[in-house]
Amino acid sequence: MLPLGSLSWENFERLCFRLAHRGGDVENARIYGERGQAQEGIDLYVRRATGDYATWQCKRYQEIKATDIKNAVMKFLEGDWAGRTKLVKSTIFGEHTSISALYQVYGSDPEIRPLLDSTMHVLHKDLRVEFARAIEPLVRRSVPAAVAIVAEFRNEPNGEARTVAARAYARARIREGSKVQDLIEALRSDLTGFNLGRDQRQQAAAAALLELGRADFLAMQREDGQLLQFSTYSNARHNWEFVATVVEYWESLAEAVPDIWERFNHSPIIATELAKADKSAHALSQAQMFENAVHTGEQLQVEQVKALIALHGHSALLRDLFLGRLQFMARQKSMMVLERAAYAAMASYLTENFRSDEAVGQVMLSLATSSLIHDAAFIALCQGWPDAPPIAAATGKLPTLIVGAEPVTAWLFASKADAALMARYLMSYPDKLMRSHFGEPRDGIAAVRNRLQTDQECRNLVFANLQNVTELNTRIALAKLLAPSMRKDPAFHTWISDQLRGARENSRVICEVAFDVLANACKPVEFALIEAALTRY
Repeated sequence: MLPLGSLSWENFERLCFRLAHRGGDVENARIYGERGQAQEGIDLYVRRATGDYATWQCKRYQEIKATDIKNAVMKFLEGDWAGRTKLVKSTIFGEHTSISALYQVYGSDPEIRPLLDSTMHVLHKDLRVEFARAIEPLVRRSVPAAVAIVAEFRNEPNGEARTVAARAYARARIREGSKVQDLIEALRSDLTGFNLGRDQRQQAAAAALLELGRADFLAMQREDGQLLQFSTYSNARHNWEFVATVVEYWESLAEAVPDIWERFNHSPIIATELAKADKSAHALSQAQMFENAVHTGEQLQVEQVKALIALHGHSALLRDLFLGRLQFMARQKSMMVLERAAYAAMASYLTENFRSDEAVGQVMLSLATSSLIHDAAFIALCQGWPDAPPIAAATGKLPTLIVGAEPVTAWLFASKADAALMARYLMSYPDKLMRSHFGEPRDGIAAVRNRLQTDQECRNLVFANLQNVTELNTRIALAKLLAPSMRKDPAFHTWISDQLRGARENSRVICEVAFDVLANACKPVEFALIEAALTRY
């Protein structure tokens, strides 16, 4: 690490000047202005052999925030040099810079932007959403460079990023009062067409039309004459930006499209988010549907259960409804695999809200021996009744259960294992996470993290073991599990930084600029390695 803190600001600027002068095809480099003069958002500039200019800002901060960089970028874009510059570089040294802020600085850079894009792909696709959110304030101010970026929203493959950009661009068109009708026609085509990536296109178009005050377009028919149907999914996961837009504009949407719930196939996700936004009154009809599904023995989705919990909160009605359904299921001989999560959510709700209720405890004890949902009941006993006979019996055999089925094993060890045995178990946990086809081991992550949060001895043992792990996926998984409870630990911080440094030195993909982005992630430094493989398992 260079001792930049020991340099005077004048020498730091001279260092940046020398770096700029050494760039490819630079004809001339100059420090801009004099001390006390208005800088127009730049500190030095270079002229290239092609006649283009590149401008630099030089900042040496102990701590720099996203707002600092946003202000610097806005100041530059409002100055005279923005129109003359094709390459804008900002030399920033700080440990708390956000990814979105760095992306604002380098977003128009023809040399660095491709490197950032490739790094973002390796890091996590959701960072495209971070970028879209980061430039949204600039779009609101009609900054031309930002508006030009979001104008390309129809080419964006990430559903959430596309939705954010589409809304932002719609606002920009309203603000400027131009090309609004052209945009509406383009959105109409995306809304009703059958193009590749239809869900992403339709969701972004619907969000932008709601932003434009044209909820009536969502009542249209598709190109084949069928009524429009809306999904909350985009690339096999929920598009939460779209869901948030729908909830925000629900009143106008429901007025323009009276059968809106049918258009969403009675989506429990929408009902849940309406409840969180204090709009439960708009989802009462859906609450009745979900209650009936639980009561009558229909096949259940976990989202339906979560919607009922969001709409009712602590409720005697749900207590009786969930107990009845769990007891009903205990008498059955088969169920769909995907229903398991719904029964686990019911049991967890009952444990959190009614653990002092003797009748609930007795039901959980009886369910622990059922053939289909014994795992949900066993986890509930670990959470609310850890001294129950089934838990006591399993505790005596803990050392032999390390390779047991998940997520029951995670909850059992988290509640009953001593620090050494828990640490030993956790060394096998990453392999379970990566081998799982249905995701059951992930349902134990909360138990593992809670144990690590409250047990310093266990944390220290796992961290010591982690430093001797050579397999990359295991190392990353354990770091992710430790991070919430060790984010302020200096030794953990140093280890993560060392991992990043090694990645930079040994990987052709993670170049110097990419390393800077990783090391200055939107969360503190210790999360950078963790996020670098967020989708690895």
